[in-house]
Amino acid sequence: MSKASSMNRVSTIVARLNEGKRLSTASLAAEFETSDRTIRRDIALIKEVFGEFLINDNGMIYAIQKELLDNVLTPDEISLLKGALGLAERGGLSLTKKMDKKEREKLTGKISEYERLYTFKTRPFEEFNSRPELFRELERAVKFHQEIRIDYLRDGEASVFIARPYSIVFLNENFYLASELFHEGIPSLLLSRVAMIQSIESTGELFRPDPSFLKFVERFQTSWAKYYPKADGTFDEREVKLQISGEVARYFKLKKFLPSQKVVSHLDDGDIIVTYTVTSVWEMVPLCRQWLPHIQVHYPRSLREILLREAQAAVEKLRQQPARTYGGCKRG
Repeated sequence: MSKASSMNRVSTIVARLNEGKRLSTASLAAEFETSDRTIRRDIALIKEVFGEFLINDNGMIYAIQKELLDNVLTPDEISLLKGALGLAERGGLSLTKKMDKKEREKLTGKISEYERLYTFKTRPFEEFNSRPELFRELERAVKFHQEIRIDYLRDGEASVFIARPYSIVFLNENFYLASELFHEGIPSLLLSRVAMIQSIESTGELFRPDPSFLKFVERFQTSWAKYYPKADGTFDEREVKLQISGEVARYFKLKKFLPSQKVVSHLDDGDIIVTYTVTSVWEMVPLCRQWLPHIQVHYPRSLREILLREAQAAVEKLRQQPARTYGGCKRG
């Protein structure tokens, strides 16, 4: 088999585990013409998404439950899988091109079964039917660590910059290219909306991925994330502490609005204390806006000041708006 994308490898491995097959990492590496380390990374990704359901027996990997799609995949994960398969089908990407017919029928059949039971409203804002070649170019640049020149168009303004691509990220219902950008020798995270990338071109230079930046790309939580590297190879993070009103506390108990969310205490009046670990207070602003006035900011003070300025500006703007009339009736 020729070299396959990581999406194709992971999908094929999942399908075979679902059939109850015992898989050898060495054999998979040979089949996909890649390294044992890459296959182990694929297995780790599967574990991260589906949980600890695999057994490693002297280099042979197999699933505890044979019917993976029935017993491990949740409806929302099925929805994500549907989106990935749909994108691959329409765009001619490699996810479904090289997939075994039976494996493909098993996946699509299970998706159809769930569609009769669930309705999912959330989907990517953009469709990429006509741009499969751009995704292939981006995949190639990420895979081979190629420095690229990006021609970007945002709000009618064109710009060109050179970046080091690390990953294609699906975030906030959009696809982004996560890259390392240097300004005066200082690295930073660049998130470029794929829909706004006009073209990319290799500069002919290769780069060695920075381990701390790789770790950062794996862990960042929002499009407001900032990369502040430290001398020891780690990056700067800060803790945010919020008090959530008992009126809405149940929502924070049921759902992690960011992966780092922790409920650290329950107060007698029904309020809860929640903490987050972020790279910038701006990562918290959209979430806090959404739940005002049901939150109190314990710290940092800078987050409280940002929210206060925004609230004051909003109130002032509302006061300045003239009353409008509708059908002769004045409404304020």
